Amino acid sequence: MKKMAIYGIILLNLLNADEISASIQEASQEVFSAFSVSTNAKNNQCSITINDKIIYQRKCEYEYEPRLIFYAPLGNWNEVWVFQDMPMGNACDGGNLRIFERESGSNTIHYRGEIDFCGGPNPNFTLKGDEFIITNESMNQAYSLQRGELKKHNSRVQ
Repeated sequence: MKKMAIYGIILLNLLNADEISASIQEASQEVFSAFSVSTNAKNNQCSITINDKIIYQRKCEYEYEPRLIFYAPLGNWNEVWVFQDMPMGNACDGGNLRIFERESGSNTIHYRGEIDFCGGPNPNFTLKGDEFIITNESMNQAYSLQRGELKKHNSRVQ
C-alpha cells in the first residue's frame, strides 16, 4: 500500500507544471487543511482512502493501485481529487480517471464519476472559479465539474 501525505498544496501531479514554487507551497499550507491519501490494489479490489476513510472501492483485476494525479481547491472552497486507474499490460498508458469532490463545510467526499482515458497526451486540468475542466486533447473532448455535476462536452470548453 502506498501512502502519501499531502499538506493542502495545489497538487497538479505535475502534469500541468513541472514544479510548484516553495513560496506557493508555504502560503497554501496556511490556507488549506492537511489530508492523507492512500491507494491499494490487492485481492482483486482497488480502493482509495482519504484521511483513513475508504471513499471508493471496486473490483479490479490485473491493475496496479490507482494514482492521484490532481488535487486542488475550487473557487467556492470545494476540493477536487482526480485518481487514475493503472491497468497492467501495454494496451493503455493509464486508465479511467475517477473524479471526487468535497463540498465546502462537509466531511464527506463524493464520487462524481469517471472519464474513459486510455493514454495519449496527459489530460489538461483547468480551474475557472468554481468550475473544474478536464481536457483530453487527443480526443478533442472536455469534461467540466461544477455544482457537483460532471458533464461531458464534445469539444473543448472555453
